[in-house]
Amino acid sequence: CVAFLFKKQGYLILPKSAGNEDVVMEAVLDAGAEDFFAEDPDLYEVYTAPEDLHKVKTALESRGFSVEQAKVEMVPATQVRLEDKRADQMIRLMDAFEDHDDVQNVWANFDIDANLLEAS
Repeated sequence: CVAFLFKKQGYLILPKSAGNEDVVMEAVLDAGAEDFFAEDPDLYEVYTAPEDLHKVKTALESRGFSVEQAKVEMVPATQVRLEDKRADQMIRLMDAFEDHDDVQNVWANFDIDANLLEAS
């Protein structure tokens, strides 16, 4: 019932050891990716159209880049900031989902401060 809040996209992760940001970004965009992020200190994040995921992954691997992860994900169109009690409740709910054997994937659009996530 909330699918309209998410967009299906291909998602790849490359380690920062793959190379210089400019070189990796050029290779990623040449391979047909839609977006590239280098905000994380340890990895590059790449977004593609879902139907282009395999093509982009193959193109990057053929150029010698190691792809740590490649999958189709539901990416939130907007995010909701949660703090205090609501953040704690959401963390407990996500933990319950992870512990449930029948749950395979959960996508969410919440934004919780990293320090609060580490403390839980």
